[in-house]
Amino acid sequence: MKVVYTITARESSRRLPGKALEPLDEDGEWPILWFLLKRVEEHFSSYARIWVCTDENSPDIVDMALDGGYGLIEGDSLDCASRLLQAAEEAEADTIVRLTGDNPYVDLDVTEALLALHESTGADYTCAPYLPAGTKAEIIDFVALDLEWDSMTKAERDNTEYLSNFLRQWDRKVIINHPPMPGRFTIDTPKDLARARKIYKDFDGQVPGVRGLVEWWSANEK
Repeated sequence: MKVVYTITARESSRRLPGKALEPLDEDGEWPILWFLLKRVEEHFSSYARIWVCTDENSPDIVDMALDGGYGLIEGDSLDCASRLLQAAEEAEADTIVRLTGDNPYVDLDVTEALLALHESTGADYTCAPYLPAGTKAEIIDFVALDLEWDSMTKAERDNTEYLSNFLRQWDRKVIINHPPMPGRFTIDTPKDLARARKIYKDFDGQVPGVRGLVEWWSANEK
């Protein structure tokens, strides 16, 4: 199994434009996307196989990826699936780990476990939707996604920002179902950003994992 770690990010956002470039720390040294890139690089030791998938209207994200020496795909802003496929082709990978630039606190230990499960079961798609928003990744088979994309209409391709809706309909999937865990750690609104910054400060820039985040949520979100 050869894996590419894709991080999708755009500068356009209806609720929080440029959110991937917002700093988590008070000194402004750790933009959200950069923080996530460095976490993935350190955890998986696969620098050459980390790809930033953005669109043609995100120059600051492009500069960040190039400055860091990461792989870069600039593609259609609506067709997220095509950007993932391009990254996998460039990296010569058969397995895609789908991460997003607005989820700096994704649990990478859980991601690693999902990768192992994906390989052992031979699934086309593996996920754990019960985890809180902002802590989960998706594992996707390149060939299966390529076949799915080929069969899509233009309108469907332009809706693959919400790719999970398509993937969860596949037959060969592993979806781990447990009672949903509380918490919201994705960044999509100013309130989300304020929460993410407080987490960064409370944990001194470390990521406690999903259980630690849920405990933080229970103590801080009333």
